[in-house]
Amino acid sequence: RPADNPLIVHVHGLEGLHRVARRVPPLADELATRWWPGPLSLVVEAAEDLPSVTRGGLTTVAVRMPAHPVALAVLKAADLPLAAPSANRSGRPSPTTAAHVVDDLGGRVDLVLDAGRCRVGVESTVVDARGDRPVVLRAGAITAEDLKLVAEQAPASANGASPGTRYRHYAPACRVEIAAPGEGP
Repeated sequence: RPADNPLIVHVHGLEGLHRVARRVPPLADELATRWWPGPLSLVVEAAEDLPSVTRGGLTTVAVRMPAHPVALAVLKAADLPLAAPSANRSGRPSPTTAAHVVDDLGGRVDLVLDAGRCRVGVESTVVDARGDRPVVLRAGAITAEDLKLVAEQAPASANGASPGTRYRHYAPACRVEIAAPGEGP
């Protein structure tokens, strides 16, 4: 993983956001209250004691609360924020099943936990929530239209501004369509 590609910090509740942020802006609080747990990563100013390697050398941190019950159980049991990459090699598509992880990582990891297929098969939407208006840094499962339901101002788009989007991992080689749960294969 490139050193300038920040990790997403996973938390099990809103209090986790407060642990890793220097301060939580009202917009970040509103978006987290509406969309967590779920596929929304919020970019906020990082707490000063958050390791630089987690932030990719930036002053900000991306934080999300996953919706998967097993991920939430692990986070609750640890009672600590968990900075983690996707379960794939850099430059490879994001996995949606344990079989995808095994196929990609093979013997590079000691354990793969099979907790079922991902409910959403695309990366989380990354939103800069430091100001009064959400800025979409990376498009994902939660759309700008969805964000309008919470934000006082319509979201701005800065697609491609998320540090991780400069790498091949975020550039699928085929057309991508987002289907609502139950609409896919």
